[in-house]
Amino acid sequence: MKIERLGLSMLGCVLLFIGLVYPMVTVVMDDSPPEVYATAPADGVTYAIENINDLVSVQCRDLESGIKAVSFKLDGGVVYGLDFKTNAGNWEIWDMSNYSPIPISSGSHTFWFGIINNNDLTTEISGTFDVYIELQGKWYINNIEITDPNQVVRVTTKTLTFKFYKTQGIEDSAISCWYEYSGPSSGQTDMPNTAPNTWEQSQTFTAGGTYNFVLKANDGRTTVTMAIANIEMPGGSPEISPLLWRVSFIFVGILLIAVGVVRKKKK
Repeated sequence: MKIERLGLSMLGCVLLFIGLVYPMVTVVMDDSPPEVYATAPADGVTYAIENINDLVSVQCRDLESGIKAVSFKLDGGVVYGLDFKTNAGNWEIWDMSNYSPIPISSGSHTFWFGIINNNDLTTEISGTFDVYIELQGKWYINNIEITDPNQVVRVTTKTLTFKFYKTQGIEDSAISCWYEYSGPSSGQTDMPNTAPNTWEQSQTFTAGGTYNFVLKANDGRTTVTMAIANIEMPGGSPEISPLLWRVSFIFVGILLIAVGVVRKKKK
């Protein structure tokens, strides 16, 4: 029992010490490259765009050492440095929104992304994509227009209304629209043609948190990714802050020391 009491007291002292110094001493051990959740463009996807910087974005993270830089290259040409824009959940979004418009032609193109962390470990992603401008329109989520793939919409409800309004394309009867989503739950939902040039659908999600939505349309010739959006709904799990970890270490450490002292007095 003496060894048990000593062990509890020693463990308490260790946790108390960690709580007092955390995070004043930080050692980063990172031997893995950055994680990538999504890129735009993505391999094998068709987009309705006129300027490449309206599309380019990366959702990435590195929980150990952090993201240092993100680069993009179109058709093997100039390497563009991306800028950090915002967070969607615990993923960082980097994009080209600070650049002047860079026109892109219809047809097939190649892309390359390089994501590097603060330990100089790199993740590279490359592929091909197409640009198709025969079908154009505007997408809305809860009456908020989705204008770029990096858009983060924060809502106070779990019921979302999706709407596509066609501005260019063939007759409505030949067009189908839907959205795909991932996050706390995943799936695909079709959108009915509710009025001339308009497709609309509402859906209530049971789980809160951050979702990624990809809004698509097909005109009988090709499927086009029209827009991408990140929606933050209420009810997601909060992240544990460093301060909470520190307080927890101190509290548990003091508690274990107290238990050891009480057991000693009982003897």
